[in-house]
Amino acid sequence: MKWFVNISTKSKLIVGFGVMILLIIIVSITAYSSIARLHKTLVKLFEIEVPLSLEIVKSRTAMSMERMILARMIEMDKKTDLDILYHDLKENDKEIDEKIKKFTELGSSNQNYRELINQLSAKRKEFLNSRDTHTIPLIYAGKNSEARKYYFGTQFQHYEKMLELSTSLSKMSEEADQVLMHSSGNKVREALLAFGIIGIIGIIVGMVMVLYLTFIIANPIRQISRIAERIAYGDLTVQVPSSQRTDELGALFMSFGMMVESQKMITREISDAVDVLAENTAREGETDLKRLNSLAQKLKGLIEQYKI
Repeated sequence: MKWFVNISTKSKLIVGFGVMILLIIIVSITAYSSIARLHKTLVKLFEIEVPLSLEIVKSRTAMSMERMILARMIEMDKKTDLDILYHDLKENDKEIDEKIKKFTELGSSNQNYRELINQLSAKRKEFLNSRDTHTIPLIYAGKNSEARKYYFGTQFQHYEKMLELSTSLSKMSEEADQVLMHSSGNKVREALLAFGIIGIIGIIVGMVMVLYLTFIIANPIRQISRIAERIAYGDLTVQVPSSQRTDELGALFMSFGMMVESQKMITREISDAVDVLAENTAREGETDLKRLNSLAQKLKGLIEQYKI
């Protein structure tokens, strides 16, 4: 990480905050991806599978109603009553056809659904054909015994087959519902796990970045602050540690070191000048001696303030 220490403080902060922003972006992308996958699953569940299951159940109910109406018609003798029941039968046919059309559209994307629905539609046509060409004419002709026999024979076989296909569709749809619900639960757990892992990584990386930036920025600043405080009190014995850093703090340490050495050199020169003046006092007159002694005392006091 020497390269990181040597880059400028501005660059260090940019890198540090950049890492945090990158983690936030990763979390956002992960969240969006997880929510999108979950949304897709829920759309399929609530817009296709659940409505399909409901339509299948409704169609089975309508088929049972159809059987009941037909059974009542066999027991009727009056034409007016037959006409009323026949009208109800036709209305029920429309409802069944509508339900089959709906779950045909809903299940069009699933090949297994399509195969069963096609079989159900074909068997439905056979049922209607035998009913409208045999059972209904026999009922209106007053041949209730023959109609009943046909009703419990060929008609019942068609009905049982339709019921079997409808039950298979219903089971398949219920299984698909369970799979999608289980898949939704798994996606939620996966999303929570991903958020947890990325969150923990983000916290760890954030703490490491804070501690590392504190170590390479704040600690050196505190160190140079203590050195400056000692210099302010006149202590030129302080040693400014050498630094091989090439950033602003490295330049600051170098400048402080040069300043301390410069102050030491000035103090030495003053001390040497005082010694020279002291030696010259023996050769000067008494008046000059007093003047030089006064100057020497002032210089001595100055040296004491900036002692080496």
